[in-house]
Amino acid sequence: MSSMAKSKKQLHIAMFPWLAFGHILPAFELAKIIAQKGHFVTFISTPRNINRLPKFPPHLNPFLNLVGLPFLPEHKANLPENAESTMDIPSNELHYLQMAYEGLQESLAELLKITNPNWIFYDINAPFVPPIANTLHIPCVYFLVCPAWNICFLDTTPNRNWIKILLFSGQSLKISLDLPKNQVTQALSVFKWDKAISGCDLFALRSCPELESEWLNLLSELHNKPVLPVGLIPPSLQVGMVDDEDNNPVQVSSADLPNEFEDRTKDRGLVCREWVPQLKILEHESVGAYFTHCGGGSVLEGLNFGHVLITLPYIFDQSLYARVLEEKKLGVEIPRNDQDGSFTRTSVANSVRLAMVDEEGSTYRENAKQMGLVVSDKSRHDRYIDNFIEYLQNYKKAQS
Repeated sequence: MSSMAKSKKQLHIAMFPWLAFGHILPAFELAKIIAQKGHFVTFISTPRNINRLPKFPPHLNPFLNLVGLPFLPEHKANLPENAESTMDIPSNELHYLQMAYEGLQESLAELLKITNPNWIFYDINAPFVPPIANTLHIPCVYFLVCPAWNICFLDTTPNRNWIKILLFSGQSLKISLDLPKNQVTQALSVFKWDKAISGCDLFALRSCPELESEWLNLLSELHNKPVLPVGLIPPSLQVGMVDDEDNNPVQVSSADLPNEFEDRTKDRGLVCREWVPQLKILEHESVGAYFTHCGGGSVLEGLNFGHVLITLPYIFDQSLYARVLEEKKLGVEIPRNDQDGSFTRTSVANSVRLAMVDEEGSTYRENAKQMGLVVSDKSRHDRYIDNFIEYLQNYKKAQS
């Protein structure tokens, strides 16, 4: 137990992340770190998601309580059997998962009433948490696994007349206008996020000022709320994969490749259709750059080892990651056709050369190396968490 936990009253924190492992796992990592410092954490999800979490050290058992809230029968009628996370269902059925998630309100309220935590952490798709917490006089933390720039750009609060309009490319505009009818419900979730944001007492972000100080300040200014970085929670080589109930690797996705593609390219590259130890691969000294779709976790994993990122974003916030990385000269985005999003072998080759070989890419390589020192500095991020916990303790004391 840390000296901080000994010198001040221990906290009891409840966590209720969105049902995507890109949200669950960072929240779980934060829960373990907080528990390591001698505070109590009640980590809440659904039973199957709880069972799929990586194992944690036995010495944390007194401080970390895992609670699985089952979906009610009427709320899971449209879900596939045993579907409890976004990786269990196709993207066009995510709204059914959202409905089942919202159906946990009464169970969550009863649990919070019984356990009476000092704080409740939640994130997107949970606008129902603040009203429940307010009724029980529990302050709320909106925990973001994504950078502050995401929320700043996706802010749906009206009357931001002083902000310049963002001009989308033809490709992005076409995608937004061609949204299938069965995804309209998902699109409307953006406005639920705004309700979730407005109900929190403060923001906690998996971020740090070294990466985005200007965006952290803007987020606080936009919503007039405290914004506290908890550090980047650097990925651990000890945290492997998501497990299923039998402790077997879960294959999250697989790609359809052209006929005979693997045979034609086997002398020049390796295609892995199942889970691979990505962190251990990125750690290897022979890796010179990291080609990524710009998922938040993948970006941090690449930067953790000081690799230049070659980016090819596809959906949602990935383009924001790519543009910010390009602006900070940490990543090289592959050029696309603005009309249809296509790209060529030449554009890919040129981007790879710029990132890895060309003299004009030396700035990218040096910046990535320096950012790697920041991302991998566990003591730095530990200090951010200590400051965050101290804020929670003082806030609690001020409210009593």
